[in-house]
Amino acid sequence: MNMNKVSLLKILITIAVLLVSGTVTGLCAQTGSTLRFDDVEGDRVLTAADVKYKHFVTCSHTYDDRSCFVVEDFETGQKKKFYTTPHVEPSMFYTCSGYIVNEMTVDVGRNCWFCGTKWERTGQYVYSLEGLLVPETLYYGYVGRFNLNDVMLGSGNFDIMIVDSSYNLEHFALTPNGGIIATEEFFVYEMTHAPGGGYNVTRGKITHPDNGGRFMGVVCTGDTVVTLARCMNQTHYFHFHEMFYLGYGQTDNFVASNSVYCFNVYEAYNDRRARMETDAPIHLTATNKGSGVIVSYITENTDLPYYAFPGKMILFHFPYINVPHPEIVHTMDTGFYAKLKDVKSSDSIRGNSFLAALLEDNYGNSVWRFPILESYFAVIYDTVRKVQNPRLESIIPFRNPDYNQRPSFCVSGYYPLYQNKVARNITYNHRNETPQRDLTQIICYTTSPGYWWVEYSLLGMWQEQNFTIGYRSLYTSSFEQVPFVSEGVITTLMCGFHIIPIQDCEDE
Repeated sequence: MNMNKVSLLKILITIAVLLVSGTVTGLCAQTGSTLRFDDVEGDRVLTAADVKYKHFVTCSHTYDDRSCFVVEDFETGQKKKFYTTPHVEPSMFYTCSGYIVNEMTVDVGRNCWFCGTKWERTGQYVYSLEGLLVPETLYYGYVGRFNLNDVMLGSGNFDIMIVDSSYNLEHFALTPNGGIIATEEFFVYEMTHAPGGGYNVTRGKITHPDNGGRFMGVVCTGDTVVTLARCMNQTHYFHFHEMFYLGYGQTDNFVASNSVYCFNVYEAYNDRRARMETDAPIHLTATNKGSGVIVSYITENTDLPYYAFPGKMILFHFPYINVPHPEIVHTMDTGFYAKLKDVKSSDSIRGNSFLAALLEDNYGNSVWRFPILESYFAVIYDTVRKVQNPRLESIIPFRNPDYNQRPSFCVSGYYPLYQNKVARNITYNHRNETPQRDLTQIICYTTSPGYWWVEYSLLGMWQEQNFTIGYRSLYTSSFEQVPFVSEGVITTLMCGFHIIPIQDCEDE
């Protein structure tokens, strides 16, 4: 073989490796890879990305409840990590702290925002309710942020704002005017810029008449804030399994003035097949189209065999406030699911939403599903992909900035068989297949066809429910800076994806 042929072979091999690793994204080919972060261990993994999808953030938690952020710059190929707090070896009267992250997002300025609970060991001991002497631990709800560019440069500060009277902020949304809306069990917090600096914080407690309630999520769609709550009072058997509530309000006065609507899932089919799981979370997702939102969960119905409908993922799509006939989409293939871990959406080139769902089936597999909204077909298809290891926990879809014809997504988790090493997968130009076409097999992942049933309810499912604001309180809180130093990340390529030929990458 002459030198020219050798050089050409090397070039072809290099291009193939880059495509499999996901580095080259401009070609019309489905590519992707699963990376293992060999020097990052943890679980409860979250993922986020900037609006141009050139930076990806993975957050995980160590065994001692500290958080670690990994930032990847796909333009330079750099990967950097930092821990929010150092590990402290236990001793008799030791003090330490850590941040648990419940939710995170990246804004247009490449600032990563996150919320959760800060725990702090005081070094003192107290008696528990069981009469045991235990270390005293305090908990504070917080909102945090850091800039992705600082992480790439190797050092900077992350900012933490403790929210008084809160102990664990579970969900939050950023508003266009720079405010923050956050929820915690029965409470909602509205944070707006104070004239003298910091944030004015207003807290409201929303009481559901007769049946209690708990927040499950909050999103901001333009100037509209939408909250989701479900009944948590098990003595109200039907409410507990069949009622959820959507609250709508403006970004500048949501706590003071909002409208809440009660939805009874029994009326979706006039039977109990769509009842919600016991104690399981339900998910709220913005469609990135107007004030549209999606409520999704896993169905649980074992007491009416004739209408048995257990283990299905079901979505209620509300394209605008108080829509009379919401779109209902649910799985109809043979898959049965134990958990719905994450649901996210992004815009697409066609103007509708690209939706990605991450589930866990009855065998413990992590499963990716891709339902379609506003399809106007009774049956829609998607490609089901599942894997036993790694255990995936968070997903985010996005439109590939280098090739807009197909959506892409990032999913993250950890390897239980590798000391909980954190992992992430990024797939570009994802394809939803139909049964008439051969499925594209992906190394390391099982692929099969999926089916969804789509219909529009003809029943009057909405009725306005007057909620009572328990109380309001106003105070000012500010961010405090905490320095950090970031360092490189060691990775191993665990799985490279099969490449679809370029000529087969036309829009379907």
